[in-house]
Amino acid sequence: MNPSLSTNFWDHFSCNLKEYRFISLARLNRFNPELNVTSLPYCLRIILESNLRHCQNDLEVFKVLNLFSDWQESAKRGESISIYPTRVLLQDYTGIPVLVDLCSLRQVAIEELGIKGFYYEPWYGFLAPAGTPDADLDKLSAIIVDAANAPEMTKKLTSDGIEVRPLTRQKFIPVFNADIKKWSEVIKALGIKSNN
Repeated sequence: MNPSLSTNFWDHFSCNLKEYRFISLARLNRFNPELNVTSLPYCLRIILESNLRHCQNDLEVFKVLNLFSDWQESAKRGESISIYPTRVLLQDYTGIPVLVDLCSLRQVAIEELGIKGFYYEPWYGFLAPAGTPDADLDKLSAIIVDAANAPEMTKKLTSDGIEVRPLTRQKFIPVFNADIKKWSEVIKALGIKSNN
């Protein structure tokens, strides 16, 4: 690998007249053929990109690439990987497997810390504007449940690590309200404030 090429990992995109920079995982295989990015679990791809973004020099870049190119052996040797908390932008559907991976990792970490009774289960729901007639909501709910129960949809979602449990509108409302109540209390107790 050429130590002067690490800057070529960077790419950018624009949104609302603002430019954002990120490490392009698609460019990495050219520099380290042993690193097959597409074979990494989704959550490790996010952590890899984050680690590369925080590297201060080319030596650190190579160390990170070597660590991830053989991540299972690195784990057996007890080598650590830095985690940098940040916001992650994900497209809705392809983002679901990432959330499943990250929640699984977090659950393992919490259990290793000896924290008991922690549980979080991500879900996806559809919301409509206030004042939408009940008849329309019931019709939309039935269409969504039918689509989620279709064999080809269930097979695709299950293959992505998603447990398919479609709920009618009447059954989803208590789940939604319970999560709002639970996490509102957690946010208040921890004093979490929005940056917006």
